[in-house]
Amino acid sequence: MKNFRSDIFQYLGPLTWKEVFDMWKKDDTSQASIETYYQSKGFHSWEDWSNTYTQPLKCSEANWHLYEIFRPEKNVPNFYGGPFREWVDNFYEGKSIVEFSELIKSPSIRKNKIISDLVNDFPKSTVLTGLIIDGKIVILEGMHRCCALALINEKKDVISGKISIALAEYTGKGLPIVG
Repeated sequence: MKNFRSDIFQYLGPLTWKEVFDMWKKDDTSQASIETYYQSKGFHSWEDWSNTYTQPLKCSEANWHLYEIFRPEKNVPNFYGGPFREWVDNFYEGKSIVEFSELIKSPSIRKNKIISDLVNDFPKSTVLTGLIIDGKIVILEGMHRCCALALINEKKDVISGKISIALAEYTGKGLPIVG
């Protein structure tokens, strides 16, 4: 996987699933609203809630690698949103995954406060998490940031900073809708 899509990625090195999960947790739990969100879904901890996404996708069984994304505002819009029940039900129009360049056509996405705030003040450094499924990059963590990057690209703006992605090849059969 060192040379995977070397046109848009620079390989930075291997990762363990624990390292990926810890980065995901650090990003998620830095958001003030996340605890209220997972508790409203009936979960007592971030880990319990997150495992409903990661276990069906066999994330702990995958071989993870870290890449820097070249020109993220140009390349990320071609990535796909993950198979999350709320996103599928509300935005995917019958598909299990949708490109971010398509997702941003939704008025609800365009008006989303989290996404709007990111468009106006994108982090200088951030790590996304995704799976490679049939050659497509499908985002597991970083949906709002990816929507923001697609909107930034639409405005022909550029960002400064380093955007990385933890990636692994999906090892399951069929793509389950999770969450």
